[in-house]
Amino acid sequence: MSAIWGIVALDTQSKIPENCKNIFEQSYKTTCKLDRYESYSSTNAYIGCGIQFITKEAEAEILPIIDYNKNIVFASDCILDNRNEIIHLLSNHHYTEEQLLSSSDGALMYMMYSLYGADCAQYFRGLFLLLYGIAKVILSL
Repeated sequence: MSAIWGIVALDTQSKIPENCKNIFEQSYKTTCKLDRYESYSSTNAYIGCGIQFITKEAEAEILPIIDYNKNIVFASDCILDNRNEIIHLLSNHHYTEEQLLSSSDGALMYMMYSLYGADCAQYFRGLFLLLYGIAKVILSL
């Protein structure tokens, strides 16, 4: 489980305030119990993710996921109740068993998103929020 925060200007002409990263991170650091946080900033976007080590796989969680090849920015706040079912579905594709078993819930969700797009949400059971967008806008490519 994690936390997602940030701001995105949906056009490439707008710029986010330079101090928004400090404002968000200070607020989350003082009010939330986070084991680690990661963020991504560009001129028109700031996305932060706070990670809690609720499962052993969460320690390796990398959020947000930035996939430059597919122009996708992806973050999730999740605990998958059907983790084994998702791993089974993904095992029918090009992922190794070792890769799937060691992946965080957020990484598994991204793998499903890569295969099924927004329809991936129908396969998930548990607590989750997904954030995904077109990287050309968010990443200012």
